Amino acid sequence: MGTPAPIASQSGDTLVFELGVVQANAKATIYLDLLVSCDAALSQMHCTEAKIFPDVICSGWQGPVMSTRMECLGDSILLEIKNTGVGDMPLPRKWQIWRGIWTNFDSLLVTEGNFQLPAGGIFTKKIATPGDATLLLRVPQEVGYPFGSGYAQSVLLHCDDSGYLPYTYEYQVYEPSRDQLCLRNIGSFDPNDKTGFPEGVGAGHHIEKTELLEYLIRFQNTGTDTAFTVVIRDTISPLLNIETLQLGAASHAVLVNVRDSNELVFSFNNIMLPDSNINEVNSHGFVKYAIRQKADNPDGAVIRNRAGIYFDFNLPVITNETWHTVGLPQVSGVSDVANKKIPGLLCSPNPFSERFWVTLSEVVASSHHLTTLGLNLEITDAAGRVLRRQAFSGDKMLVERGDLPEGILFVALKNEAGAVLASGRVVAIKK
Repeated sequence: MGTPAPIASQSGDTLVFELGVVQANAKATIYLDLLVSCDAALSQMHCTEAKIFPDVICSGWQGPVMSTRMECLGDSILLEIKNTGVGDMPLPRKWQIWRGIWTNFDSLLVTEGNFQLPAGGIFTKKIATPGDATLLLRVPQEVGYPFGSGYAQSVLLHCDDSGYLPYTYEYQVYEPSRDQLCLRNIGSFDPNDKTGFPEGVGAGHHIEKTELLEYLIRFQNTGTDTAFTVVIRDTISPLLNIETLQLGAASHAVLVNVRDSNELVFSFNNIMLPDSNINEVNSHGFVKYAIRQKADNPDGAVIRNRAGIYFDFNLPVITNETWHTVGLPQVSGVSDVANKKIPGLLCSPNPFSERFWVTLSEVVASSHHLTTLGLNLEITDAAGRVLRRQAFSGDKMLVERGDLPEGILFVALKNEAGAVLASGRVVAIKK
């Protein structure tokens, strides 16, 4: 794994490493082994940030630079926008707060407004707590901002009645000297998976056309012997521009090739990855990359992606599918706490360990939407991955645990067109 790097100093959870002189085009890797606290809640987001100094931006950008923050105050939420750049904002811009992946409200846009800041200026505003588990604050950067997707974003989790401790984090940091990785605590799950960033807005994972996409592919040798070679084949969506590919961090030395103009091949040669029965800690690996969308992507287009992971000469392990919908959801206006909610599904027992019942409330059962055929019950995890989809009939259904993981699960009743007719949440605990 390389030569251990001594820690020069530590302040709380911040570690400082002295790298000395770094030559042009030189690269190195610092590995950190971190343990998740046993007190951490399932679905909680864990973020790790790295920054390198000197951090002088050499792009020549002299305009404003936005940063965002949200804070849960109980019955209200404080949003904060800072202009940390050296230039004033020439014109007002719009900020928006969106609901997360799943919602019981009929509008995903909570509220919006305008702001304009001089260099170093701060804009703050309080809004009433809308009662959502996940809220996303989006603020556009100035036109021409050279880094990332052109948005400053913050996420606020658990500022609702869920009983979990509220916390916030800045979403997808785009600065030349700074990087950040945020992953949810998902408990037991397939160790060979793919995650797309950003998560996006709503169940459709909506993103703007200009937003950069990042993908993280993780793998683990769960076989019975050392894996000498690991190869990942990833066919890129035709909606993505392969010429903008940027390779990110990787757990081991990796070679990248492009085949047939749209297939990425990541080769970990001589990786000597031990099996999890012998050395669980070192049986894991990953690779991360970023890529931009094509400029002419139409609204409503869906960017889908999955990868195949090959361990030596074995058949491939296929990851879950990620997807993003181009364009933010269409809304006729903003909503507030009094907004009409989508009816809720009743899940009991909640929490559950082996099985639970999904029961339609009287409001749902009497809805005219449920007279149509083709109803499906869909269960997803906190990252929006579809774990199960099955036909629903009558007014009550028993759901067996099977391979459903621990943590918060989102349950939705959908019609043939995919519209959410009712939704709810249930917590799966250890069997």
